Amino acid sequence: RQCTSASRARSALPLGSRTTGRTLRRCSGQATGGPAMSLRNWFRKSILGQDEDGEDGEEHDHVDSDEDASMDQSSSPAVTPEYSAYISPDEMRDATKRMASLQIAKRVLPGSSGSNGSEKMDERPSDSSSGSFVRRSDATVAGSVEPSGTPSVRGQPKLTDFTMLRVVGKGSFGKVILVRKKHGGDEEKLYAMKVLKKRELVRRRQIQRTKTERLVLGTSSHPFITKLHYAFQNEEKLFMVMDFCAGGELFFHLSRYRRFPERVARFYAAELTLALEHLHSRDVVYRDLKPENVFLQDNGHIKLGDFGLAKAGVKEPAAGAKSMCGTPEYMAPEVLNRVGHGKTVDWWGLGMITYEMLTGLPPWYTRNRQKLFYRLRHAPLKVPTYMSRMSAIFIAQLLNRDASKRLGANGSGEVKDQEFFAYGSIDFEALMTLSMAPPIRPMEPRPSSEQIRNALKDDGASDDG
Repeated sequence: RQCTSASRARSALPLGSRTTGRTLRRCSGQATGGPAMSLRNWFRKSILGQDEDGEDGEEHDHVDSDEDASMDQSSSPAVTPEYSAYISPDEMRDATKRMASLQIAKRVLPGSSGSNGSEKMDERPSDSSSGSFVRRSDATVAGSVEPSGTPSVRGQPKLTDFTMLRVVGKGSFGKVILVRKKHGGDEEKLYAMKVLKKRELVRRRQIQRTKTERLVLGTSSHPFITKLHYAFQNEEKLFMVMDFCAGGELFFHLSRYRRFPERVARFYAAELTLALEHLHSRDVVYRDLKPENVFLQDNGHIKLGDFGLAKAGVKEPAAGAKSMCGTPEYMAPEVLNRVGHGKTVDWWGLGMITYEMLTGLPPWYTRNRQKLFYRLRHAPLKVPTYMSRMSAIFIAQLLNRDASKRLGANGSGEVKDQEFFAYGSIDFEALMTLSMAPPIRPMEPRPSSEQIRNALKDDGASDDG
């Protein structure tokens, strides 16, 4: 029941979600009728047929400096129809029903760890940090930014200001609720309310992680980054009210189509480039770029979410942070080797996600963690024959294992100037103003065959054309 009921909300989850290790193993075993494995691996083996090693291997997800890994994967097996630039709501509902029938592992709260409590942060808070999220006397609205870099207080939001609509995710720390604002300038607007249990945050030593996420989201104002609108608390819980992304995860859409055409991958790589450029201008590194953490708004543009592994105060391209953290499949060599990393770790992540959008898998993918880490450090990049030359060059420059020579080490400008973007006539200024139409519009009905034929006739084209 847990697996089925939670999967119904899959396409509407606003933020990165966590899947507990215990539930993941139980549900994935039921769904596949085979040995326990992560759902991403189930999809790749059963749907894509790409279990290249033929081994059980190890499951892996987030890794930090204290633990090898934590169960933090929330991928989804899904249908793979012929590619279209539009995805209708009916298709998304049908896919969600099919996932429910497979008993996909339950969705849980972003930023939470598995039920085994193995996930830990690289920056440990002191025991006295509990309750320091927001002073009880000044519940804050994270709208404008003061010179100090902290959100300014514009009011006193409270729980009764919102109408609770439905729970869209649950976890060991709390839950995510779809809410509607009752009054004010944003009356009737939908938000995602993240409700966190203070006791669990302290017990799991996640206070610093929550504070970092709140600081970054509350002080960032960018069209492609999730925004924290309100933050307040009571005696037992913390409440973070953020953007609701009705289009679901980018991984959901990529899973359906196996791989994106180059024009689609180019568009979303460009929007991610602008998001990373903004974060780096504020000396923030994201450190966990993957399709599960990129969300589509109802208009088809992206929002980057789940800033639990972000780190502020990183000024250098290849230095400033030392923790071994992230999702193993996407980790940069300098992170694995613990030699220190900086802003270029995110450009490595852009190369990884661009490759995955174009091929359906991240480079060097294997379920065996030992082989995975070896390949990330040493294996050559394999480029499929269908990938264009300029795409291959763009990705290869981003995946340079020398962080100081990686594309982006001299700033985001050299990334934006690449032929990969110029060939597709990407206008970054138009992207910032949302003037370029996105290739996927998750909330727009897909035209029927009859409508397409009528449109062709209106254009003077024959049915055969």
